[in-house]
This record gives sequence, structure tokens and C-alpha cells, in this order.
Amino acid sequence: MRHSKYISISIVAILLLTGCKYRESFELNGYIEAEPVLIASSQSGTLTQLHVTKGDWVEPGLKLFNLEQVNELAQVAEAQASYQRLTAIVEDNIKGKRPEELAALHAELDSAKASLKLSEIELKRQADLIKSGYTSKSNLDVLTAQRDKNLASVSEFNAQIKLAELGARQDLIHASKEEANAAKAKLDQAQWRLAQKNLILATPHKARVEDVYFRIGEWVPAGSPVVKLQMLEFIKARFFVPEAMLPKIKLGQKIKLHCDACQQDLLATISFISDHVEFTPPVIFSEQNRERLVFMVEAIPSPDQAIYLKAGQPIQIGWEYVE
Repeated sequence: MRHSKYISISIVAILLLTGCKYRESFELNGYIEAEPVLIASSQSGTLTQLHVTKGDWVEPGLKLFNLEQVNELAQVAEAQASYQRLTAIVEDNIKGKRPEELAALHAELDSAKASLKLSEIELKRQADLIKSGYTSKSNLDVLTAQRDKNLASVSEFNAQIKLAELGARQDLIHASKEEANAAKAKLDQAQWRLAQKNLILATPHKARVEDVYFRIGEWVPAGSPVVKLQMLEFIKARFFVPEAMLPKIKLGQKIKLHCDACQQDLLATISFISDHVEFTPPVIFSEQNRERLVFMVEAIPSPDQAIYLKAGQPIQIGWEYVE
């Protein structure tokens, strides 16, 4: 007796020295809940290709099915052509005239400068002759008007070249950009409708095909499910905790799941604790706890472990609580 007493005292002393607290292990019964996902297209059409069958495991990014898409392909091509045309107009408005057009304006400017120089020479010659009385004042007025006309032509072509190098007006550029943006929005819509005819698995984890509702050649109404999937991220463990045990669990707490078909215990994280009390469900009735009040708790296993679990599968839950 004295020896046992010394052993007990030693254990208590060791616990006090190491700072460890008493740990209590609990075990509860529960089951696996699996929420299926129905995959449908927002567009209607004939089912032309079905890439999966019932029972298949589908990897992320894999195509599930295709609907006929002749009309959608034509809409995408039309919207693409319209967007490219309006984008080209915007670029043309921004950069101004083409090099060939600018070269033509420069050539006309050179011609106007030559005419101006010739008219200035002739005007000077006639001005010298009028002093000697060899020409009339009216002839000098005509030459002066011609010189002024040529001078105005040179100024006009200079202005045209400057304007051509600047590009179109800002309001015209803004209007053309808005038209291009509207065309891009139509293109995006057409591409989205086309994508709805080619459904892929858009999840980070693989999924299991639970059922297929249509066959190739059948008409699929818009919004009608074609494939029923069980995704790993929507598999969860559900169990019921007695009221007295409720303070000992919390969200984010790790628990262990044990099932008959599992080679080893699995880990899950508590994701939900119900605020509503209820009677022990029939699936876990027993003589000892059938009248006890319990709270429903859900825990989510990691996808790499959820692959071993099936909907409705009975499980045992265990964890260690630090008191």
C-alpha cells in the first residue's frame, strides 16, 4: 500500500512539474453526410458529348459534357470581328493619318511654297517696273492678290499637316473607345454562352459521378441537371453531443473519425455546432442515451481523407480534451 501511495504521489508530481493537464478521451457515434452537386447548363441544347459515366472519378478541369453549339460559335465569330474592327478604328484615330497621307500633304505644301516663291518674285519684278512706268497699278494689284493667295495656301497645308499628326479629336477618340468597349462586352457574353455549352469540373478537388440524367442526342432544357456529382469538399461527419459535453468542444477543434472500412483513423475539423437542442436521433438510439438531449455537431475532413467516406456510413468519433 505504501509503495502504491508513493507511485501515485510520484505521478502527480511529474504532472505538476511538466505542466501537463488531465486529458479525457470521448467516443460518440455518428454518420457521414454527403451533399451532392447538380451540374447544369444555363443554355438549352442537344447533348452531343458525354465525357463521364456513373461511378467515375473526375479530375478538376476535366470536361463533363457538351451541348450543340453551332449558334454560339457563330455569335462568337461575329462579336470577335466587330470588336477587332472597332479596335482598329480607335487605333487609327489615336495615331492620326497614315504615312502615305502625310506624304501627300507635304507634297502639296511644297507645291504651294513654290507657287508662293514664284508669285513673290513676279510681284517684286512688277514693283520695279511700275517705278519706270512700264506696267500699270492694276497689274501690280493682281500680282499682290496672287501672292497673298499662295501665302494662304501654304498656311492651310501647314495646319492640315499639324492636325493630321495629332490624330482625331478627343471626343471622337472617346466615342470610338466606347463603341469598342461595348463590342468587347458583347464578345464576352458570346464567349460565356459558348462556355455554358462545354461544362467542366471547376473545383480544386476531384469528384465522383453519382448519376447521369441525359443521354447523347436528347434535348437538355436550360437549367436541367445533366450530371450529379459528389464533391469531396462537401463530405462531412455529423454526430450529436450530450449537453454536458458541449462546453468541451469548439469550432476548429480536431477530432478523429473511425469507420469499419477505413484502414486508419481519419482527422476532421469541427465546422458547426448547433444552437438548438434536440432528442437523440433514432439512428443512435440506445438504452442508455435515448432520452438525453443532444446538440448536433458537424466536422469536415480534408479532401484527401474524405475520399474514403460514403454517404450514410456509420462512424465513431473520438478526441482528447485538455481540461
